[in-house]
Amino acid sequence: MAFLQIRAEHAGQLTAEALCTWCREHMAVYKVPEIQLVESLPLTATGKVIKEQLKRWLV
Repeated sequence: MAFLQIRAEHAGQLTAEALCTWCREHMAVYKVPEIQLVESLPLTATGKVIKEQLKRWLV
């Protein structure tokens, strides 16, 4: 699973389907992730991603 935050300048241009297509063309089949676009990633006070919160988003 890949959680992706799209930058504002690319917001209308990129979709999860387009990214999956790119991955299928450039990566081995077993390496292609499921892609979920998010508005923002959960961060700690020091700027690290809170992985436990991402795990909860999968359920």
